[in-house]
Amino acid sequence: MSSKLFIFKKILLFLVIFLAIKNAIILGMSWDEPWHYRNGIVRLRYLFSLGQYEHYDIWFNIKYYPGLYDVISSFISQMFPKKFFVEVHHLINFIFGISTVFCSYKVTSKLFDKFIGTILFILIFTNPIFFGHMSINSKDTILAFCFVYTLYFALKYVDNFKIEEKRSRYTYLVALVVGLGSGTRGAFIITLLPIFVFVIYKIYYSTWKNESKTKFYADVLKIVFLAYLLMIIAWPQTHQNIAYLPFMLIWESLTTTPFGTDWVLLNGEYYQTSDTPKNYLLINFIYKFPEFILLSIPLFFILYRKIYSFFSNKVVNFKENLIFILFIIFYPITIIVLLDTKLIDGLRYLLYIVPFVLIIPSILFSYLLQNINKTIYKIILIPILILFIFYINIFFRLNPYQYVYLNSFIGKFENSHTKFENDYWGLSLKELIKKINNKTLNANKKIPKIAFCGFNYDVAKHYLDKKNIIYQHVYMDKEFDYVIATNRQNVRKTNDKFVLETCFETFNLKEVASVERNGLKLVKLLKK
Repeated sequence: MSSKLFIFKKILLFLVIFLAIKNAIILGMSWDEPWHYRNGIVRLRYLFSLGQYEHYDIWFNIKYYPGLYDVISSFISQMFPKKFFVEVHHLINFIFGISTVFCSYKVTSKLFDKFIGTILFILIFTNPIFFGHMSINSKDTILAFCFVYTLYFALKYVDNFKIEEKRSRYTYLVALVVGLGSGTRGAFIITLLPIFVFVIYKIYYSTWKNESKTKFYADVLKIVFLAYLLMIIAWPQTHQNIAYLPFMLIWESLTTTPFGTDWVLLNGEYYQTSDTPKNYLLINFIYKFPEFILLSIPLFFILYRKIYSFFSNKVVNFKENLIFILFIIFYPITIIVLLDTKLIDGLRYLLYIVPFVLIIPSILFSYLLQNINKTIYKIILIPILILFIFYINIFFRLNPYQYVYLNSFIGKFENSHTKFENDYWGLSLKELIKKINNKTLNANKKIPKIAFCGFNYDVAKHYLDKKNIIYQHVYMDKEFDYVIATNRQNVRKTNDKFVLETCFETFNLKEVASVERNGLKLVKLLKK
């Protein structure tokens, strides 16, 4: 069975990696990519000028971004022709994304076994949330990479603690990835508590001597010091007081700072992001994970006693490691619910826990496949396999916009624009602009006035200018000829009342062109 799964893994790996690389090249810029590109460039100038360059506040809340990854990706992209700027950034993101998948396999193989790791490898690569964000998300993909590698290097650190050279090596590697994560989003360090607790547990329940524990504490200080330096090095807004300002800005970013949109459409209901519903994560999980995954998780707990009995003799510390995985999953969820954290854009802020959520069904599938000779497990596997095939078909049909996936619980997928903001990244804009030209807009007769709704205008301008389309940009409340719109919220206040609707609902006009996947319209060009 394992050899057949290995062959299936190889074939699927080739197809999905090919698809992911292709997507990285063909996809356009996401909503906030232009800002991060500019941020990386100006912070590079700041660093190369040794702090003399002063024009680094390029938008109002940029001070909350440490900017290290923006600097690294911009530095690398400068080595390539400018016309490939976006593609290079996407490929850099992709390298971090695919590295996360491989490291998740290594971590799972170490904590459980290689067969479970192989199944997890397949599940992560075909997960619509993780795959859809892999090349276009310049923050959450990197944080997933940093979290998984922090765990991997921490486990290697514990295993090699008595070997001085290796212990030192893994100390610096942990510091490097923690620094990169904190240098991408300052609050990243908070997510590492489960890993720290797990390592402490391993230390205090080991036979290490007191002098060994002293070495450990010294290593922790090294990690904190080096990671802190990496976090602030490309963060000029903190350089006036590096002992206070980083913590102040991180706290403000978690509590009072306005990020993203003020309103969000969630399962057909609008809410203000300052008052994110307690069930936000649960709703997104129920609708945005494939059906076969949703089925497998309760099955895992129903069969847990049998699963534990089976693996307890094969996997060292199976129960302990499983509790650790559950800690990783539920720790951030608990913090988010208790602190009423502001959330938008589905599950992107918890992208790093997706591999760990998928470990649960991976263990179940491993157990079922290794006990396939029992009729009851064959009966259980058949619907799971059918649902997997059903899902994979949709996965490829949505390409390259897998992140818009919603399972069958949503009802008719083509009508889901009334339930969720589908293309919240605005990636389909590039494909739409490829379909239009000056003739489409009658630009030969007069310069068309175009309004834009539901995405970053800078992205639209980039692709319209690249195609030499003649137009005049006007605001939505002005006289216009055309509107380009996604179905993001367009909530506004009129006569002291909020008008709750999406851009599609605001502009119910004649459709000239659109981009759709699996029957769902993602972006439209509308004529007045």
